[in-house]
Amino acid sequence: MTNLVLTDGAPPSEHLLALLGTPGGAPAVRSLLAELQLAPNLSGPWSVAVAAPAHGIDLRFRWSHELAEALHLGAAQEQVLACVFFHAQGHEGHQEYAPALPFGLEFGDSRARARQKLGAPFWPGTRHVSDRWNFPDRYLCLDFSADEASIQLVTVGLPWRARA
Repeated sequence: MTNLVLTDGAPPSEHLLALLGTPGGAPAVRSLLAELQLAPNLSGPWSVAVAAPAHGIDLRFRWSHELAEALHLGAAQEQVLACVFFHAQGHEGHQEYAPALPFGLEFGDSRARARQKLGAPFWPGTRHVSDRWNFPDRYLCLDFSADEASIQLVTVGLPWRARA
């Protein structure tokens, strides 16, 4: 993986997560997309997902009005970075995301170890081998290998608006 451009010395994963809620047209997001050699069309009516398998990450953009009101994203309706996916080696054809993962996690962490680090999940998956934690301004979801011995995917995103 190439090194992401960091101006504040933060770990790359923290830099990515700091961009959550930032409009797709903002200089920091445009710079990230250019570094990842991605050029998504963010003007369409739907959310946009882009993959950077050589870097071990995917990004999802959503319209700001589709996200929880508590985020105070402003009145403008625009696509914002809403979710970052960090992949383990080979997961969905990706290279492993090499820098440190957020929340002190490691791909080698078992489901039990992740729960030791993060506490009991808000939602423990039973149909899929995954757990979810909700925080005031974002959520974290971990997908595990079938034997629960390692993390395959770390997803961090902004909460969606609940639909009536």
